[in-house]
Amino acid sequence: MKALALVLLPVLMLSVSYAADTLFWSGERPDALISSGDGIYAAIYRAGSDTTEILRISAGGTVLDRFEVDGRVRGLAFSNGEVLISHSDRITSIRNASVRDIATGLSNPGSIAALGDQIFVAVDGGVIRIDRREEAATANTGALIFLEIWTIEHGIARMGPGPRIMIDFPTYSLDEGMLRSMMPIDGEEDADLIVGTGISLSGDLGGGASSMLSAVKLPYTAEVSTIETNETDQFEILGIDDSCVNIAHMGEVFQLCPGESRSFTRNTSSPGGSLDVVLTTTVTNHGFVTLETPGGQEEI
Repeated sequence: MKALALVLLPVLMLSVSYAADTLFWSGERPDALISSGDGIYAAIYRAGSDTTEILRISAGGTVLDRFEVDGRVRGLAFSNGEVLISHSDRITSIRNASVRDIATGLSNPGSIAALGDQIFVAVDGGVIRIDRREEAATANTGALIFLEIWTIEHGIARMGPGPRIMIDFPTYSLDEGMLRSMMPIDGEEDADLIVGTGISLSGDLGGGASSMLSAVKLPYTAEVSTIETNETDQFEILGIDDSCVNIAHMGEVFQLCPGESRSFTRNTSSPGGSLDVVLTTTVTNHGFVTLETPGGQEEI
C-alpha cells in the first residue's frame, strides 16, 4: 500500500505598507470621512476645546474650507447637496459654506444615513427618522423667499475719461436676513416670491445703483434694463420646489436653492462705440427673509 503523503503548504500572512507618496493628506487622523460633489469632508476632533473641525479637502489634498461644530462627530452623510453631521445632541447641515442645526435634543446620536428627504440617525434605543418635508413645511409657513437679480454695468473708455454717470441709490438693503425696503410694497400677502432687481455702474461709466422690490405671483418674468446700452435682460421664474427656485434664461433652465447664485457675463459696447461695456448679471436665492417696509415690519 502506498502511503499518502500530506503536504502542508505554508500560509503567508500578507501585510500592506504604504509608501510616502500615497498619503493623500497629512495631519491628524479624522474620526470620519465622506465624499461629496465638491470634495472630501474630514471630521477632526479637538480635545482641548471639545469641538470638531470639519475640513473640506480637494481631490489633490488641499484644504478648501474649515467649519467647526461642538463635541465629537459620530457620523457623516451626504444628501441633496449638503453634508449632514451627527454630533453632541444634534444633527447639523453644511450647505454652500453655511452651517445650521436641523435637529437638536437627540439622545446620544451616532451614525447617520440619508434617503431622499428623510434622515436616519442611530440614537439610544434604536434609530429615529427625521422627515425634512415636515421641517420645510414648518419653516415655510407664512414665509416668502427673496430672489435677487442684479446687473453690474462696467465701462471701459476707448478714448477719454468716459461719461461718468451717477445714478440713484438702492431702494432696499439686506442684512443678516433682514430685508429693508425704503418704499411700500404692494401684494405681498398673496405673493409667491419677493424679487429684487437692480443695476449698478462701475469703471468709466460712473457709479451709483438703482433697485426695486416686487412681490410677485408665479410664473413671473423679471426684466433688468441696462443704462448705457439700453438693453433688457429677461429671467422667467417658473416656480419653487422645496425652497429652490426654477428659472429659465436664454433657453436654459436652472435651479437655485437658498444661498446659491448664478452669474452671466457678456461683452458689448455703447451705442456710439466710445465704450466697451461688460454686463454681469448675478441671480441669488437669499432664502427666507424678514421684510421691513415703511410703517411696519412683517415676517414674509
